[in-house]
Amino acid sequence: MKKNDQSGFTLIEVLMAVGLVAILVTIAITQYTDFTTDTKNAAVKQSLSVLREGIMRQMAQARIRCSYSAASYPTTTILNANDITTGATICTTTAVSSAADRKFVAGDLPENPWSTSSCTTAQRKGIVVSAGVNVTGTASAPQTPTNCGWQYDVSSGTITANSAQNGGGAGLTENAF
Repeated sequence: MKKNDQSGFTLIEVLMAVGLVAILVTIAITQYTDFTTDTKNAAVKQSLSVLREGIMRQMAQARIRCSYSAASYPTTTILNANDITTGATICTTTAVSSAADRKFVAGDLPENPWSTSSCTTAQRKGIVVSAGVNVTGTASAPQTPTNCGWQYDVSSGTITANSAQNGGGAGLTENAF
C-alpha cells in the first residue's frame, strides 16, 4: 500500500501567517502615522522660528533705519506682504531702499504643514489676525479661512499654526519678542 504524500500548509498554519502579517502591518501603520505627525510638528516649529526671527529682524530695521519708536508689533498687512514698507508703513523705500532688506523672511513666507488641502497656496502661507484671543490652541478656534496658514496676535506678537488639525498648533506657539 502506497502512502499518499501531500505537501503544503494546513489551514491553521496559513491563518497564523496571515494573522502575524496583519499585526505587523498594524504596528507599521501606527508608527507611520506618528512619524508624519512628528514631521509636521517639526516643520511647524521650524517655520514659526523663521517667522519669529523675521519679525524681530524687521522691527530692528524699523528702529535703526527708520527711527521707529513705537512698541507695537507689525501689522498682518506688513507680514503678509513680507515688506517693511507696505501698508501702514513704519519705514519708507527711501529709508530701506534694497528690496532684499525690506523683506523680513527671505523668499516667500513658509507654508503651514497643517493646512488642509482645501487651502490655496496663498492661504497656506498667509497670516491672519487674531488680536486679543488665545492662539495657543487651547481656547480659540482657527481664524478665517479655517485651517490655513498662520494665526498672529498683533497685541503680543504671538504666532502659531492656524489649524485645528493638531489641536490648533498647541505647544507650537512662538512669541516674536
